[in-house]
Amino acid sequence: MTAKAATERFRENPPLVLVLIFLILLIVSAVILIQGNFQLANEVTIYAYYFLLAGVLGQLAWTVYKERVKKA
Repeated sequence: MTAKAATERFRENPPLVLVLIFLILLIVSAVILIQGNFQLANEVTIYAYYFLLAGVLGQLAWTVYKERVKKA
C-alpha cells in the first residue's frame, strides 16, 4: 500500500487511526512482555483496549454521520 492510498483510506474513515494505535500498542506490549516486565505490559494492554473501544465507538458514530450527510 502506498502512502497516498493509506492517507486516502484514513481520510475516508478517521476512526481507523484509533484501531491502528491499538495494534501498535499490542505489539509494544508483547515486546515488553517478552522482556519480562509483566506489570508494564498489562498497563499498556489496558490502554490499547481503551483505544480499541474508542475506535469501535468512533466507527459507529462515523457511520451514523456519513448516513446523515448522504441523506442531506
